[in-house]
Amino acid sequence: MEKRSLKQLRISLISTTVGVFGSSIFSFGLGLLILRETSSAMNFGMTQIIGPIVSLILLPIVGTLIDKHSHKKIIIASQIFTILSLAIFIVLYRLVDTPMLSVIFIITMLKISDLFTGNAYQAARVHLVLAKDLQKFLGYTQSAQSFSGLISPILSAILFTILPFELFVIVEIATEIVTLILTFSLDFDFNQQEKAEKSEEMSYSFKDGLVYFMSKKLLWGMILISAPVNFFFGAITIGMPYMQIHVLGFSNLMYATVEIAMTLGFFIAGIRLGKSKQLRYPVLKSMKSLTLLVVCLFLAGLIPIVTKTLYLALSLYVILMLVLGVALVYTNTPLFGWIQKVVPSHLQGRVFTLMGTISQLLMPLGVLVFGMIYDLKVAKISLNFITAVTCSALVIFWTIGVSWFLKLDFKLAEVDENGVAKEI
Repeated sequence: MEKRSLKQLRISLISTTVGVFGSSIFSFGLGLLILRETSSAMNFGMTQIIGPIVSLILLPIVGTLIDKHSHKKIIIASQIFTILSLAIFIVLYRLVDTPMLSVIFIITMLKISDLFTGNAYQAARVHLVLAKDLQKFLGYTQSAQSFSGLISPILSAILFTILPFELFVIVEIATEIVTLILTFSLDFDFNQQEKAEKSEEMSYSFKDGLVYFMSKKLLWGMILISAPVNFFFGAITIGMPYMQIHVLGFSNLMYATVEIAMTLGFFIAGIRLGKSKQLRYPVLKSMKSLTLLVVCLFLAGLIPIVTKTLYLALSLYVILMLVLGVALVYTNTPLFGWIQKVVPSHLQGRVFTLMGTISQLLMPLGVLVFGMIYDLKVAKISLNFITAVTCSALVIFWTIGVSWFLKLDFKLAEVDENGVAKEI
């Protein structure tokens, strides 16, 4: 059993590495296309709000379908849908005069696919490997994604400069096909101990998932914290690329280097988490790591004030993004690893979809607000600093306030050394 669990882990890691490599090249190139051709933070922000809006619209459907049907079939169908959407995008990009229309189309289609693939995979992970291997699985998965991300931004920046954009789409299609083949080889029913038998009497309504979610104070308390935090971190999502490219004058390669630093942080943290012993209090660890995220948000506003020297600014941003990458892994991975252990198998699709959508609910508003802010005709460096300081303070006050008001005890989320979570 242990050897098969490790084999499942390896196949999944290879699949993740290939898939993320292709999508990272494509996404990075798409972002550069928008920023370079429109020179507008608002347009860039518009592309960022599509995902959360699609998630909200499909909220009652996605989780129910994932819980009711085979995870493997859903993932395979989503990957085929992605390949077809990318093929259509190539045609649209050549025929439509307004590039933003074809960009909006492909972002929407990919988000629909990612909703099903991502949430189905989240719900399936506990069945792919043994319980004691789950933290290792999550940590190494993060590192595999990061390894691809280390290479893809530099390669994407080079290809964007010298080759037509259609190449990004072709690379993405090729990697999706490889990922699809690897998915066929995975056994999604490997860990039968964690597998709940589906029956006709079992309810798969969205309401039942919502009732379960609301009955667990620690679950919805964490989401109540994360939704506004995601809003405030829109300042980094919109502000940092805008400041680097349009204020500090970063080249494509310099911008890619900063993105790589964050990915390197993901890689380091993922390896460390994968090799470390099982965290006893994973949610408490996530909350402690959130403090480091707030520090990074503040420093993002401070760097352009400290120096306008191009390469010094680049060095500072690289260090900042490295730390930010580590903090993000230690904020998100322990939390979602614990959720996968504690939520019943037949409810995971609905719970993950619900939590993911609610936590991202304010992001459309955040990117719109910060997109408009950074398009204002005012001194951008001062504006960036004021925005970062204000958002950092509000994140701290909101997190402390919610934790105190709800009397959240993060030590209730306890996991033993064998990877078994205590009931909440």
